[in-house]
Amino acid sequence: MVDMRTLVVLIRYYFDLIGQHKLSSQKYLAAYVKTEAVRSKVAQEACEELQNTRQEAL
Repeated sequence: MVDMRTLVVLIRYYFDLIGQHKLSSQKYLAAYVKTEAVRSKVAQEACEELQNTRQEAL
């Protein structure tokens, strides 16, 4: 799970750093929205996993 979060952060960083210069603003925005959606999904899954771990500990 940590590897997935790291990958999403790196992809988002790539789009922020390089993508602004190479992509048109519309394509950049579309790519950013997609990575943001993936980032949100990964964060939600991590939260659910943490909650499950806490439930099992109790």
